[in-house]
Amino acid sequence: MRCRVRKFGSLLLIILLYALSLVSADPLSFEQKKIAVGGRVTGCLAARLVPAFWFTSRDRYLYRYREGDEAPVRCRLPDRAASSPVEGAEGKIYLLLEDGRLFAATPGCIGAWFFQNPKGFLSPMAGEGDGTLYLAGKGGGLFAVAHTGRLRWSLQLPSQPRSGPVLVRTKTGERLIVVSCEGRRSYAYGTDGVLRWTFLSAGEVLFPKSDGRRLFLPTDAGTITAVDDSGVLIWEHQLPALAADCAVDVKRGLLFIADRLGNVTCLDATSGTAVWEFPAGRAIFSLVVLPDSHPAEREKEAALAICAEAGGIVFTDEAGRVLNRISTPAPAAPLSTDGRGLLLFGGSDWLFRLYRFSSGSSASQDAEDEGEPKPLFSIKEPPFDFHYLQSIASSADRNGQVAALAEIQDRLESGKPDRGSSYLPILLHYFASAAIDSPIREGGALRNDFPTLRITAVRMLARYGHPSASRVLSRLIRYEWDPSVRIAAYHALRTLLDDPEGDARAAVRDRLSSMVNSRKDEQEVSAASDALFYLAAYHGGLEEKDLELLLAVAYGPFGRETRSSVLDTLRQGGKRRLY
Repeated sequence: MRCRVRKFGSLLLIILLYALSLVSADPLSFEQKKIAVGGRVTGCLAARLVPAFWFTSRDRYLYRYREGDEAPVRCRLPDRAASSPVEGAEGKIYLLLEDGRLFAATPGCIGAWFFQNPKGFLSPMAGEGDGTLYLAGKGGGLFAVAHTGRLRWSLQLPSQPRSGPVLVRTKTGERLIVVSCEGRRSYAYGTDGVLRWTFLSAGEVLFPKSDGRRLFLPTDAGTITAVDDSGVLIWEHQLPALAADCAVDVKRGLLFIADRLGNVTCLDATSGTAVWEFPAGRAIFSLVVLPDSHPAEREKEAALAICAEAGGIVFTDEAGRVLNRISTPAPAAPLSTDGRGLLLFGGSDWLFRLYRFSSGSSASQDAEDEGEPKPLFSIKEPPFDFHYLQSIASSADRNGQVAALAEIQDRLESGKPDRGSSYLPILLHYFASAAIDSPIREGGALRNDFPTLRITAVRMLARYGHPSASRVLSRLIRYEWDPSVRIAAYHALRTLLDDPEGDARAAVRDRLSSMVNSRKDEQEVSAASDALFYLAAYHGGLEEKDLELLLAVAYGPFGRETRSSVLDTLRQGGKRRLY
């Protein structure tokens, strides 16, 4: 009986110790977790109202990741995101799409509604406490959109806006929507759409910022101006160079400005006097103010994160002293912080990283680790969705095809093991011959006729190669109607010199024969003659019909340059005894 009691007591003690370890563990239990998304980073958001990490990529999905999730939840977008996600009232997530629509998603990552402006919107968006969104349209309009997606009101601005609106609260509690427009003027409207005041700045406003009570206007004249809630100038400060980014620290009463020479200037937001300057020495991509989570240890806490265009993040305190530096790849999206001591970074290497930057929030760590930014998880981009890109290749979406070709080239050139897979050149085949294999006609016109994109795909095929590339190029030479694409195919065949089935040589010969008889484009005749000669030279020598064709060009009704080029080619063939 005593033995059983001892065993039961030991088991109870083990369970109690395990429970205590769970209570004392770091709540972020997803360290080093890798999460797959489907495209290059375009934007990220560390949401605060409903804590979650949101991000967008080139694969037309909006992703949400929360602590405890096995994998990110994703929501299909009708088009690619044109802005980073923005958190609104009730935890809703908003973002602008490339087709000009405003997209809203619930905190559960479910599409809620769209709002369409044919000419599109400018970022950023400004959100009201009741859920109303204010957006500046590219056509010169200002829109107030309710949280349900219904238009509350719209108006035409006096001139074209230069960026999205910002919100300022007056001393009486009224909200003002301020839009900076061309002509150096900023206009303040009430939530009813009525103009309250205008302000003329020293130059064109680059990107307005607000701390909720004051308006800060960096201009292309190299100044930054502070304006109060009634449109009256408070102060003006001359910067060393044009501003590249600006961040407002409301709690500390500071304003951080990064200029294009790589300097960060900290100003007192009330008086405009310089507090300190930090020479970063490199072009700066973005700034983000870090939350003041431990006022008692403020001198030990990071107040600002500075992200360089070439990569790397510097953490400084409120006095401008460098607390830490970390190495990162070049950024692809502005930094975002969730207010809980975490910083979200989206890199150009197609990875998301989450860093802990506050030393006070990691008291349980070893002494040597305190203050070190901790990479908690990364989100890695997997291989392409083959069928999705195949559908893009056969669509009439020119922008989609441009982006897809850029993605393929980026993968092929990156050197990463998963990016040189054989299916990537196969996708190039679809893009090169899309108009032939999958023509889209509307009213008699071909809607997916993009010769420059087909030329790009052909040149990429020539550069990266594939066993079936010659067959694809042969079909282009036979059936492609644009001479510039056929010329690119001739040059590609000269580069590849791969003709296992002999069809490429026959295709060039047939096309050249038709051009000799019809006396068509000399540039194409010259390119086809060179391709035929090189193909023959590397595949058994010139046959009698090849020689007859080349002689017909050399002594035919073509320009001197074309004839001389072919004759020189034939002389080289004679020296090498190719015929």
